[in-house]
Amino acid sequence: MNLTGTWPLHALPDSASTPSGGRGRSITAHAAAATERTATLASALTDAFGNPKRGQILFYAASAPGLSIGDLSSLLGCSVSLASQYVAQLEHQGWLAVISDGRRRRVRVADESRRLAIETLRTMADELGPMAPLRAVGER
Repeated sequence: MNLTGTWPLHALPDSASTPSGGRGRSITAHAAAATERTATLASALTDAFGNPKRGQILFYAASAPGLSIGDLSSLLGCSVSLASQYVAQLEHQGWLAVISDGRRRRVRVADESRRLAIETLRTMADELGPMAPLRAVGER
């Protein structure tokens, strides 16, 4: 992934400005606060995509708006109750909007900026592919 031109340049170390052999500079309080805010916002992505089924729901909602929760449960291979629970979590986090259509509840991404974030994450995941073997928590 190429961050040139996209990362806040003020937050990147300047290799020529330190007396310790040019290995970085101190980061300003403003840059540190901006980086902390960005990391907090990125954390919201990991919350939403922290469960593969929720991630699938977001990908489906971005590519095929208007799927019902029943449709999603079939695509995910889980119960309607579990799909509904995942959708409720994502709706609470602001990622999805759920619209009643008679007896069906239809799902779509809440807004364009979130749809773009989902598509960007899909592209990144496709480009990165399997970077390293996944390990269980605590495994070395």
